[in-house]
Amino acid sequence: TPTKRTAECPARLRSLIPPPNFGATKSSAVYRSAFPQDRNIEFLKTLNVKTVLCLVATEPSESYNNWIKQGDINRLRVDIAPNKDGKVGTTWDSLCEALLHVLDAANYPLHIHCNQGRHRTGCVIACLRKVQRWPIEDILAEYRSYADPKARPGDIELIEKFDPNCLFDYA
Repeated sequence: TPTKRTAECPARLRSLIPPPNFGATKSSAVYRSAFPQDRNIEFLKTLNVKTVLCLVATEPSESYNNWIKQGDINRLRVDIAPNKDGKVGTTWDSLCEALLHVLDAANYPLHIHCNQGRHRTGCVIACLRKVQRWPIEDILAEYRSYADPKARPGDIELIEKFDPNCLFDYA
């Protein structure tokens, strides 16, 4: 009987582990993911991130803080309330503040994250897609590709109601 053998991963590749729900949303300019863990830092270093936008109040690890400090990375935080139990908790103020950071090319390359990289990050990226004039079907498909199997009705309601013109009130 044939045996199955797998070679051990080379050491040079072992440290390049992207955070869960990682994705590039704007080529080499905007990245998204879950909250980076220690094992993800070496991967994130390869992106030469200039700005990190955190959407939650979670305390970062020591290695995360060292990455920010040693990389001279600008760390921004906009607390985005979750949309749970079918209710929209995210305010237009916080959403638009986050979007203005994402749209500011002076922040690129930018890495945006929440805890799981699904809901809060998904809403901000979905609203970015509305600014970019994506069809709503494609926006919701991308949102669901990260949020499923836990897509939230409150998130979908927020995404559908978001009007990109409201950004002019905050710019």
